[in-house]
Amino acid sequence: MVKPVAILTDFGTKHGSHYIAAMKSVIHNISPKSMILDINHDLTPYSVAETTFMASYALHTMTEPTIIVAVVDPGVGTQRDIITIIFDNGNALIGPNNGIFSLPVTVYQKNIIEIYSVENPKLYYYEPEKTHRFISDTFHGRNVMAAVAANLAKGTKTSEIGPLLPIEDVLINQAFAAPNIQHSGGNYQKIVCSALYVDTFGTIVTNLPINALKKITSVNYKDYELKIYNKFADMEDDKVGLVRGSSGFLEICKKQDSAGKFLQIQPGQQIVLRP
Repeated sequence: MVKPVAILTDFGTKHGSHYIAAMKSVIHNISPKSMILDINHDLTPYSVAETTFMASYALHTMTEPTIIVAVVDPGVGTQRDIITIIFDNGNALIGPNNGIFSLPVTVYQKNIIEIYSVENPKLYYYEPEKTHRFISDTFHGRNVMAAVAANLAKGTKTSEIGPLLPIEDVLINQAFAAPNIQHSGGNYQKIVCSALYVDTFGTIVTNLPINALKKITSVNYKDYELKIYNKFADMEDDKVGLVRGSSGFLEICKKQDSAGKFLQIQPGQQIVLRP
């Protein structure tokens, strides 16, 4: 079965669309029957927080087995590893081992079958030079990651990617991977989480799973009480609150307004909540 390939980058759709097109061209060349999906190309450049959320969101929402390639790669051309993570439902993640897979590896750890280091040059795309074949040291997203993704999508065996890696070799940013929920006497004392993403509406996606605060109905952030809701419509006007989002995480919202601007919270920022 030919699989779709979904692309996630920080290239930008205004000034980086030519890079996106180059990746898609390589994918189409290698696996012409694969549907190509765009997850997001307007991530803040180099943002591990935004990328790790989007990679996790893609795994959460893809309706069929998909090869997801994430190119947020400030270390391109260095000795940093490129890895492929294979999941039991047929999904795969491909990208640099720089922390961008912190959240999905933590959330879906029990579903991981294998992790490979991408090292097989037979799966790469080479520049069509007349004198010699080469790979750009500044665009591994096209020459390596997109090419490997396309090969997997068309049915290349995972064992051909490269050597197996232990899960301990995957770089994890603990602040983004999971919240730190502190208890005292069976009660919540302090909840330290991270803002991973702020969407168009100013909604702040945290790394708190939607069922993380089942015992309470509200928390406090600085001078604000954040009640916990199941849907946006239930929120009080001009108030900020927590909504159980479709992403599988709790999201800080302000009804028909930007919680991000109101609270001055940006992706990557630590958030301390108290009961």
